[in-house]
Amino acid sequence: MNCYECVVGAGPVRAAVGICRECGAGLCTEHLRIETVEMHRPAGMGKSTSDLPARRMVCPVCASSEATVPGPI
Repeated sequence: MNCYECVVGAGPVRAAVGICRECGAGLCTEHLRIETVEMHRPAGMGKSTSDLPARRMVCPVCASSEATVPGPI
């Protein structure tokens, strides 16, 4: 599979090494954005977050879209 961002943009087409969690586009190492997120799980009265953050991969379009969305008021 090829990187979607490389295919629709100008320049060389590279092989995809990951998939955007939000839109499902294949991404090369240049276009892949890796973020960390805190994991939450139901735990009754105990701790509900993990000590280790999880990895989240997104494309540049989804990353910039999420950055411009206002949070709850």
